[in-house]
Amino acid sequence: MEGSYDAALALLDEHDVTRDHSGWGLGLPQPYIAWARGETKDTAAIQASIDAVALERSDQQTAANVKEAIALNAAREGRAADAFSMAMDIPMDLWFTAPWIAFGSALSLGDEDRFEAAVARFADWPRPGAKVEQIRLYIDAGRAYFAEATNEAVIAFVALVEHVEEYGLPFEVNGHRVEFAALIGQDVPEGRKAAELAYQWILDTGSYGYLEAWKDGLPEQAAEAAG
Repeated sequence: MEGSYDAALALLDEHDVTRDHSGWGLGLPQPYIAWARGETKDTAAIQASIDAVALERSDQQTAANVKEAIALNAAREGRAADAFSMAMDIPMDLWFTAPWIAFGSALSLGDEDRFEAAVARFADWPRPGAKVEQIRLYIDAGRAYFAEATNEAVIAFVALVEHVEEYGLPFEVNGHRVEFAALIGQDVPEGRKAAELAYQWILDTGSYGYLEAWKDGLPEQAAEAAG
């Protein structure tokens, strides 16, 4: 999900892993890559691949991963309420991206009650490290946004993006950038810069599927590029 699509496919071929799905792929890579590159707007193949993983394995971790992947797919399709509900239902010790799905969905819905429910669910994750700090910064940004404290929200979102940048996660970085730009607005210099940087990442990596999925947080020229 970092934009290195050819490298991902080459690695799968090297290890003789099917491109359609795999026990660890959760709907990736081929169906997701086709969507991310803008080769198709249909996410049904991603869902079918996730379903195939669920049929192959039934352990608790896989079940949680499948639910998380379905939540991500719902978020891609703009079904924020569904994404939120599924993310909130993932066991605390089994999730990977559930907090970000829940926080982001609540913010996109403009639903402070859902956001605070996600805070109550995920704020006290008992494992130390960078992800805990990312959760804390996300909470600060979201609360400032709902409080309509624009300056504080800008500072918090910038801190969140900079924190994630330290760990070399371009997809997460740019996901936060477009969220920032969509919520705070591009009339704010930091919001405009965030939108422009995210758009440049899309162009640099050929991630054209995100022109539509992230349209609310991208500059005007992105809509023209999306056609």
